Amino acid sequence: MMHRLRHSAGFTLVEVLVALVVAGAVSAAAFGVVAQLAGSRRAVERARAAALPGAGARATLEEWLRAAAVFEGSGGFVAQDQGGDGTPRDRLAFAVEDGGALRPGPRRVRLWVERATQGPSGLLAEVAPLGPSPEPAETLVVAAAAGGLDLRYRVTVRGRQTWLGAWSADSVLPEAVELRVLPAPEHAADADGGGVPRLLRLPIRVPLRAAPGGEDPDAR
Repeated sequence: MMHRLRHSAGFTLVEVLVALVVAGAVSAAAFGVVAQLAGSRRAVERARAAALPGAGARATLEEWLRAAAVFEGSGGFVAQDQGGDGTPRDRLAFAVEDGGALRPGPRRVRLWVERATQGPSGLLAEVAPLGPSPEPAETLVVAAAAGGLDLRYRVTVRGRQTWLGAWSADSVLPEAVELRVLPAPEHAADADGGGVPRLLRLPIRVPLRAAPGGEDPDAR
């Protein structure tokens, strides 16, 4: 009787091994669930990190373009139709009477794409104060992965609206501008645009002034 009690009070080696295997399987399953949740959270964080700069960059470009103006000493509205490696790399320079809360006062904005192995690369914006000012020009990276910039400008000629690929005038703005940020040619077919946020790859159409006859030239 005592022998039987001692035997039933303990565990055999087989029972211990089975218990370890079961515990290991449960732990592995729990770890897999935790890892999956962590991976999902990281994916959401990556998507959010990609969307916010895209939204911020798009809003900044729209704000600058809507504020475009020509006035004495502004340097005019100068848009160049350029290309490189089969991808449009247009350039645009214009003035704003006020650069906003972070950059108050008249400013000149210059947009272009730089594909350099050293230094800032992608869609860049130079924001420089106009007139005598000790403040230096500021260069911002709008979209680091951008490989191209395609711009066109809407005007009315003999009562008909048309889009031009370039514009240069000291005292007259086009009616509207359409801007597209393009990925590098090798990433043109990529679903993620080679890192260019989708919000930036969508066309940005902004009216610059009232059309003849008072019609608001919001892009159609």
